[in-house]
Amino acid sequence: MDLAHEGRDGKLVERLVLLVSLIVLLMQSSVRPMEADEMYGYFTAAEPSAWAVLRTQMSAPISLDPPTYQLLSHGTMDVVGANSLGARLPSILGFLLMQWCLFVFVRRLAGVWAGWFAMIFPLATYTLHYAAQGRPYGWLLGMYGAALVCWQAAARREDEGIDEDRFWILVGLGAALVGAITSHFFGLLILIPICAAELARTFTRRKLDPGVLTAIAVGIASVATLLPFKAAVTIYREHYYTKMPGVRTVSLAYRRLFLEYPSSWGLGAQRNALIVLTAFVLGVFALAWLRFRKRPAGEPMADWVAVAVLAALPFFGYAFALVVTKTIEVRYVMPALLGLTILLALGLQPIFQKPAGAKIALGTVVVAAMVSIGGIGLMDLAARTALRQEMAHISDSGNGETLYTVDMGKFVTHWFYADDALRGRLTYVYSQEREIALMDHDVNYLTAIFMSKMAPTVRVASYEQFLEDSSDGTASLVVVYPDSGWDWMPRELRESSASVTPLGTALGGSLERVVVR
Repeated sequence: MDLAHEGRDGKLVERLVLLVSLIVLLMQSSVRPMEADEMYGYFTAAEPSAWAVLRTQMSAPISLDPPTYQLLSHGTMDVVGANSLGARLPSILGFLLMQWCLFVFVRRLAGVWAGWFAMIFPLATYTLHYAAQGRPYGWLLGMYGAALVCWQAAARREDEGIDEDRFWILVGLGAALVGAITSHFFGLLILIPICAAELARTFTRRKLDPGVLTAIAVGIASVATLLPFKAAVTIYREHYYTKMPGVRTVSLAYRRLFLEYPSSWGLGAQRNALIVLTAFVLGVFALAWLRFRKRPAGEPMADWVAVAVLAALPFFGYAFALVVTKTIEVRYVMPALLGLTILLALGLQPIFQKPAGAKIALGTVVVAAMVSIGGIGLMDLAARTALRQEMAHISDSGNGETLYTVDMGKFVTHWFYADDALRGRLTYVYSQEREIALMDHDVNYLTAIFMSKMAPTVRVASYEQFLEDSSDGTASLVVVYPDSGWDWMPRELRESSASVTPLGTALGGSLERVVVR
């Protein structure tokens, strides 16, 4: 492909990939039910003003992140409505930004075919699941991508003596760093690959780059803004539901970039999948190492440092959790996908240099993306079908009586999709003492207390109030989820003098009539 066609066709394919990705993500958002963690962000973003969002995050948070993503969702919900799309739109846009940044970064090193490959590859991974989720993860991917591209562009302009647009590129670098750091407490890990790359570049050039260092300093300074929000979430820390991570977190983080085991898979299938994924990741590093050894003269070493450190992000996340946070979820280090994608695209560059090989590689990743999109789509359809079945015929249960439940995840999801009549019946029952005694955490208790302050229409009641309402021969309807791992009510009722009469199923659980004697 000559340069003229490369530029014209490159933009066409680039726009087509982004358009298809946007359509896929919008369809996913329209099908997938809101999950519990998304609902906590939704309630926060639905506050009446941006200041109210900040005040909530500094005093009584239920979404345990710094405020930037909630502020963005607050803005998009003002535009498209207080619905699932409004809560998820910043994450969707962040994923699209990451795709474009991958294209730009890789194209500079390996050409347009490799850039297209890098742009499409995330669609073939399980990371796509988080792109249409009302949580900061898709947004973080975009911020990591923007920081990487802005740093690369700023470095090249400085090295080549080009001042055009460099100021705004540096502004973009600083903004991307701040955008990541103030969206998630693990977002500050973005400083590691950028600082490592700039350090390598400084050693190579034997001089400092004041512009890049200033942008990095802005990012570092933004860490101070996290302090009031960190103080607000410490109340959860004593009895949080996840504890000190094990080293298995690292391997699990890499695996979940690409695959989430279906519940139907046995140990044999899981083991075989893990072997294939391990071989794939090792193959990525092997191809990248071969490409690195044969890199062209003048290709910046610092670019490779940035990408390699980014690919190793799960190791840094694990260390950060051990030393600082004492807890981690593997999705917190999901931006490692950018590093792995770039390494794979660079490792395959010899194939992209041959038209036939380039078409085969691109066709393969397109097919893989279609399989991934279809698989995640089926999961979303199954979740929507299950939710509809849970919500079906609930209006016939109890003739308008209050429905008590203790599973917070189920409660907030059912509340979101319920009509006004059902919302007026749903009541969450909390008890810090019983939650700690039976499950060793009080996350749901704190969430219930704080949520009732920001969303008065959400009904919550203490266990003591529930007992009072269910005493003296008065029956109460309770929906229990004995196998969820979050519901302490079944055990508590068994050990009490309550009379429990099973009535069937409702809201995905067991509907019981309870009388406390």
